[in-house]
Amino acid sequence: MPTEKRRGNTEEKEEKDGKLIRQERHTGSYMRQFTVGADVAPDAIDAKFENGVLSLELKKVETSKPKKLEIKVN
Repeated sequence: MPTEKRRGNTEEKEEKDGKLIRQERHTGSYMRQFTVGADVAPDAIDAKFENGVLSLELKKVETSKPKKLEIKVN
């Protein structure tokens, strides 16, 4: 099951006329899990986190193609 985990600190400040009006601080961690279909290869999942965007690449399991047999009837 793919799991997304993030840990960090953020701080937001709002100032007006050089005076602090609002300040928020967030500290902690975040985790999210989700299930994927049976046709996804679990060892071929790639993730990239860039500019606040998480991108996942899920590759499908290769399935075997049916074989064609030629049967001659006399």
